[in-house]
Amino acid sequence: MKALAEHSELGALLPADGATARRVHAVRQAGIDIGALATQLQEEGAQFVRESWYELLEVIASKSAALARLVRHMDSGASSSGKVLLTRIIQHSRARQSLSSP
Repeated sequence: MKALAEHSELGALLPADGATARRVHAVRQAGIDIGALATQLQEEGAQFVRESWYELLEVIASKSAALARLVRHMDSGASSSGKVLLTRIIQHSRARQSLSSP
C-alpha cells in the first residue's frame, strides 16, 4: 500500500452517470464472468506477493548468516581489519535505513 501511494496515482472516482455500469453490463453480456476474473486477479496478486516475500526472507537469512560468520570470526580473535569491515557494514546498513525512512 505504501509503495502504491508513493509511486502511483489513482484515477478519478467512478462517474455518477452510470457509464461504468453500462460497460460492466456489456462485459457480462459478452460472456465474461467478472467475479471469476476478479478472483483470478486476486489469486495471482497474492501469489506474486507471497513469492516476493519469500525471496526477501531468503535474502535476509543469507545476509544474517554472513554477518553471524563475520561476528564469530571476530570473536575468535580476528584482526583489526575484520573489525573495520564490520564497522563499515554497520555504517552502510544505517545509512541505507536512513535513506529509506520517510
